[in-house]
Amino acid sequence: MTPEVIDAASRLLPRHLVLFVVIGQPDLQLAASRRPKNVSEMYQVTAAQEVIHRRELLLARVRERGALAVEANSGDLAPLLINSYLAIKQKSQL
Repeated sequence: MTPEVIDAASRLLPRHLVLFVVIGQPDLQLAASRRPKNVSEMYQVTAAQEVIHRRELLLARVRERGALAVEANSGDLAPLLINSYLAIKQKSQL
């Protein structure tokens, strides 16, 4: 099954260059890397790892369709977008 966002990006790709940006979640990364001390924490760590895995799959599928896809933390978003735009212009992709 393909998430709606991938279908939407796919419909845009024939006429547009799609830059798909995912806002990173440092707390999620921290939760996924913890060593669980009990069953409850084991479920939390596993859930965080599953969310990260699904996000990675989503980004991979968007890239497979021809879109550009990046992940950035909120504080790094503006420079990332500007640098991505400049790289696109430099490669004459627009």
